[in-house]
Amino acid sequence: MRSSLKRALTATGALVLAAGAVLLPASAAQAHGDYYGKWKLTAWRIDGVTIPCPGKLEIPPPAPSISCDDKEKLVLRTNYRYAATLKVLTRLDEETGDFKVTKFPSSVNKVIVFDPNSDGTNPRAYRLQLIGTKAGTPNKMKIYLATTNRDGSKSTAAMIFTRIS
Repeated sequence: MRSSLKRALTATGALVLAAGAVLLPASAAQAHGDYYGKWKLTAWRIDGVTIPCPGKLEIPPPAPSISCDDKEKLVLRTNYRYAATLKVLTRLDEETGDFKVTKFPSSVNKVIVFDPNSDGTNPRAYRLQLIGTKAGTPNKMKIYLATTNRDGSKSTAAMIFTRIS
């Protein structure tokens, strides 16, 4: 009786380990690609001030004002290609290029790098944060820059996106 129980527990333990080995890589792969899909720019957040899209934030000259309309979108594809109608990323009506998401070992944040086809000499990098869930998939994304100004103060500019598919 004892040996039968021992065999049953051993078999159950092996089954649990095997199932865990299958589930862990699957969830890691899914978590890695949570940023894929179509995203709509819904707001800018600059140093705590939110500018909903469509909207405009006037900045003292010589800096240009920051504005957005309700048609600015970003598509991140599984082949690491992107298409954007974001004014901040495009020089044309729509820009395409390659992107890469990575995480540096010393950072808690992911980084997204856009390398446009129109100007391969000017890749742009931003921090990336996925927010909220809908059946396990984030429904908001924040792409932002945090900088230190000349006077030592900190400044943050963020684009807030909502998943549209």
